[in-house]
Amino acid sequence: MSAVGPDGITADRDEVLAWRADRVRASQLVCDEIPFSTSGEWAFDDGVLHHHTGRYFSVVGIQAQSSVPTIDGLRQPIIAQPEIGILGFLIQKRGDRTNILVQAKVEPGNVGIVQLAPTVQATVSNYQRLHGGSATPFLEWFDSDSDAETVYDQVQSEQGSRYLDKFNRNAVVELPSDTKVPHSPNHRWLDTETLFELITENNLFNTDARSVLACVDWRRLNGGRPPFQRWRGKGGFGEALLNSHESADDLAEHGLDRLSNWLAEQRRACRLTTERVPLEQLAGWSMDESRIIDTDRSLFAVRQFRVRTRNREVSAWDQPLISSLGKGRVALLCQRRNGVLHFLLQGLAEVGFRESVQVTATVQVPPQKESSAGSRSEAALEALIDELEPRHTHIHSVQSEEGGRFFRDENDYLVVEAPEERDIDTTDRFRWMTLGQIKALLAAPGIFTNEARSIFSLLMRYI
Repeated sequence: MSAVGPDGITADRDEVLAWRADRVRASQLVCDEIPFSTSGEWAFDDGVLHHHTGRYFSVVGIQAQSSVPTIDGLRQPIIAQPEIGILGFLIQKRGDRTNILVQAKVEPGNVGIVQLAPTVQATVSNYQRLHGGSATPFLEWFDSDSDAETVYDQVQSEQGSRYLDKFNRNAVVELPSDTKVPHSPNHRWLDTETLFELITENNLFNTDARSVLACVDWRRLNGGRPPFQRWRGKGGFGEALLNSHESADDLAEHGLDRLSNWLAEQRRACRLTTERVPLEQLAGWSMDESRIIDTDRSLFAVRQFRVRTRNREVSAWDQPLISSLGKGRVALLCQRRNGVLHFLLQGLAEVGFRESVQVTATVQVPPQKESSAGSRSEAALEALIDELEPRHTHIHSVQSEEGGRFFRDENDYLVVEAPEERDIDTTDRFRWMTLGQIKALLAAPGIFTNEARSIFSLLMRYI
């Protein structure tokens, strides 16, 4: 096979977008909704929608009991997928530049059909080739016997409003500079400077890519150089990010130990249990031949789709996808406090979290028809963000969520800065953190929500 290495990296925005457009054309994706009864692979059994192999994932009904009013008594379908898949990037350094191998990933629920994904993005069922299709390219580099350097390797959670106790392995592996990798038309090396430029493009990088990119040490992506150095002495938001990233813990509003204790207390105070309920018995939901949907038509539906494409391990299959009935919102409020840029994070309870509470952005509302925030304090902060928009907005990007499980679900992602003199009232559910503290906490599993990791990745635009 011919070799494609960093000598042929892509360092031009238009070239990346043209390659993606070519992969869209090559995919010849057709995704049609079908009745559940015509599926050749999925069926209802004991109130569960599952694959005939018992693998991949299933859709189950749950009912929650919680001390948190917004989720107490909540009943809904949810994805049960106990397998821990791989979301892994290969990187390689040449000279003072780092290159990253991205995949043009076709998913039936993607906005735009193809989005840029990790080098390897695969469930256990897929890379074990349960589908009988082709092998997963580059998988061998993420094996423990690989002689490449593991830069980052940690499990991280998926969306707690849609998945039940779901984690995936997030990993970054660095290849020796002289290693050549086999050619794949669906993979391409990018200069990481190009990646930083493109990260906020609407619906270009998928949620799995954003998750991994948020967590890895950004120095490794920046050619070994400290992030945000180009802004030193230039002022503005870029230099504020630099100072927040480098700030000593004792200059923060709360030290890391206190932040860890705060999260532990949030989790102790949150009682959350779930029990399985047959899908056909879920109160507030209805089922017909083509979908499972909430009776108010305000949240989401589970729909079955038949898929055909040329650029996957198999060329045809069918599967359920969660189809939300509106756009979500993830908004991160920041403010310079005692001269250091801080970000306002909240402890959020969601029905699918193993830990009951994870840390997320100031406002996180899942895609749904009615996008109001879930509590009075969150609603007040959302109103403040609306007031500050767009004059104080640093980032506004529309990103879709996991296209392999969700049908064209989108969130508005916003980073908005409040004036330093503005008083902001919060409850004990919120804490201010510096960017350095956020990056330190990202090293551990199950601290930040998937949506929080997505919005942190957008800050890479300034690296």
